[in-house]
Amino acid sequence: MRVVLNRIAGIVLALLLIAVGLFIIAQTVLFLTDRPPWLLPLESWRDTLAGTQLADRTVLVVSIVAVVVGLGVLLLQLRRVIPTRLRSQDTGDPAAEQHTEWWLQRRSVERGTATAARSVWGVHDVKAHAHGRADRWQLSVTGSGGDGGEAGDAVESAVRRELTRLAAPADVPVSVSLRHSRRVV
Repeated sequence: MRVVLNRIAGIVLALLLIAVGLFIIAQTVLFLTDRPPWLLPLESWRDTLAGTQLADRTVLVVSIVAVVVGLGVLLLQLRRVIPTRLRSQDTGDPAAEQHTEWWLQRRSVERGTATAARSVWGVHDVKAHAHGRADRWQLSVTGSGGDGGEAGDAVESAVRRELTRLAAPADVPVSVSLRHSRRVV
């Protein structure tokens, strides 16, 4: 979802910059042809800005707002992003110069492992969540049902089989957490 929002924000910013650029071109053409400015009172703005000193309160307020907005944008870009793809096993020959990297879609891994966990008798309401970095990730599986540790072991082995089928790295940590269910299956 964040990728979609970033793309929409990028498109809106691009359209805004194009509109501002076209407006500035129109204002420049009007100025060069000795016509009065359209929509903007440029002379009064120029006079106001020429009379503004660096020590004015307006300059301070505008500077503070610009710094706060800039820091806000920086912090939003620095926050951790859930990777959309996860590294699978390296299928290249170690002796060869060329390694083939394979990637798994995070949502596909989560859906596949949740379905595998649901295949265990008595386990339901399963959710799988892959987290961590794209190259070092781990899987958490939560759900309801089961009667003690046997169901948890069965879920973990079903999830491991699914990860093997997907060619996920063998060292991916898997944590299984099952709540006791009051639901009769």
